[in-house]
Amino acid sequence: MQLGAGIVRAPFLARQMVLIGDERRWAPLADVFARAGLADAPGTAEDSVSRWIGRIATLGPGEIKRLEAALASHPETVDPELVRPVDGGAKIMVIGGWTPVSRPDLAPDDMTPHVMTRWMDAEDFERPPITAFKKFCSATADPGAALPLPILQLVHGAPTTGKFTADAALAVVIGNPALRVSRREASRHVAGITLMIDVWDDEVFLEESRVRRGMLARNLPRLSPVGPAIALTCDGGIDDHLEVSFSVNGTLRQRFRVGELAYGIAEVIAFCSSMGLEPGDILAFGARIAVANGTDPLDTPLAIAPGDVLEASAEGIGALGSSAIAGEDWS
Repeated sequence: MQLGAGIVRAPFLARQMVLIGDERRWAPLADVFARAGLADAPGTAEDSVSRWIGRIATLGPGEIKRLEAALASHPETVDPELVRPVDGGAKIMVIGGWTPVSRPDLAPDDMTPHVMTRWMDAEDFERPPITAFKKFCSATADPGAALPLPILQLVHGAPTTGKFTADAALAVVIGNPALRVSRREASRHVAGITLMIDVWDDEVFLEESRVRRGMLARNLPRLSPVGPAIALTCDGGIDDHLEVSFSVNGTLRQRFRVGELAYGIAEVIAFCSSMGLEPGDILAFGARIAVANGTDPLDTPLAIAPGDVLEASAEGIGALGSSAIAGEDWS
């Protein structure tokens, strides 16, 4: 099952609603809950994604089966315009990886792409600590939305040159509140997974990195699409073989599997839970940890420009596509 937020064309108006579906058909979640005889649903059909995530996370296996059966037998479906399944108050963290796994040119000379995943487990290799970049909800965009790449002014007054970079990311959505949880407990706090295309201004990012900061570059408005929906895991399990791919203008440019992440999902949840995680919060694992493919290495991350068509996809989640356009003051 999938959880989504969408604009539904109701009589006389269009409303944003929380939906449940399976990529082919969608239904209002409040209606399906009522059909399944499940009590204590959030108050209205338009209630927040986070509140619905928190409620679904409390369902037992039997209740999940009732929900699935109610969805399958629901007499009416809707054809929504899906929007980002993120609430304004959600914490969104983009997890940093360690670059050499995704960049063959930075790996030891005798290393091939096929053994890079073994390298990260080597006893004599010390991984850097987990790092994360805060992404505000205002920096996210709806699936299919145009992404306006702006020209900015740097601190010293010179305009940026409009060099933008993009990465695909697997986004893990928190279902149950998590505060100082262990790795063993971490999977119990996962509601599902979705996709993000993380877009940032490369020049501003480098400027900020000189003082070990990375706030502005990754938080320019409406540049990082999220969606198209949350694939509910229910039991918290995420298949190590799940593959995320990223194409630009129809050409595959990135590909990675969950099992190739530089830091395990449970490890990151445990680490980030020290600040407290709530239903609807997102931990996005970027494609910098992708493994190159044979003799034709994939580019991670990669430069984008106005006119480029971006698409991230993963089985069970679907495809997240957007197009880059020139923002204000583009020259």
